[in-house]
Order: sequence, then structure tokens, then C-alpha cells
Amino acid sequence: MNSCCNRTENPMNISIKKGESLGFLYNATFNGKPIDLTDDTLLLQVRETPVDTGVYLIEKKISQTSIIDEVGQIIDPVNGQFIFQINASDIEDLSTLRPYFLAIFLNQGNQSLCISSQSCCDLAIFKVCNP
Repeated sequence: MNSCCNRTENPMNISIKKGESLGFLYNATFNGKPIDLTDDTLLLQVRETPVDTGVYLIEKKISQTSIIDEVGQIIDPVNGQFIFQINASDIEDLSTLRPYFLAIFLNQGNQSLCISSQSCCDLAIFKVCNP
């Protein structure tokens, strides 16, 4: 992995430069306590709009066995820690003139829970910057 940004203090807004690949460390918590991610998967989506239209600019499925340098990986499941990886090839066609929206879902069995915001009505902001 090229580098890893710890975004645990404010994981809701991230930015990445064109041509850059970054892994973002995220701590999944609920009421201040880590969410146990053992045997779970996470779904990361970058969208043009906050509304789920079914069209995603980036979509990655993260697990304990996913390839960390390609999509990311759950690295400490008991303590809710995972890395999601954004590669230069993921963002090469995205504009630097506007923000996008980031949604991260925890899939536990047949349930899906948005963990990138309190309600998924206020999705995280994902920005691509000039190098």
C-alpha cells in the first residue's frame, strides 16, 4: 500500500489527489464502542448524489480476506478497524471541480447498516484534488 491516512477523528470528509493511491483507516463504532466486524463484510460506494440511484462511481466490497492494496481489508475485526483503499485508477475519470458522496455499509447476515454517517441522509464528502 502506498500510504495510509488515519481518518478516525473525522472520517466523514476525505480527499485524495489525482494520481494518488491511499488507504484510509476507519474505526467502526456504535455509541462510542467498537463494532465487532468478525465474519462481516463492508460495502463502500462513491456516488454522484447522496440519493442511492444504483449507479456508483466506485464500489468495493471489503472483508477480512479482501486484497488490502486493491479494495482494503478488515484488519482488526474485534475492534472494528478496517482500511478502505482508493487507487489512482479508481479516480482517474472523476472531476476535481465538485464533491462526491461516500457511503459505507456494514453487512451482517441479511442486514445492512450505514456506518459512514449517523443516518445516511448526511453522507460523507469525497473530493478529488489536483495533484
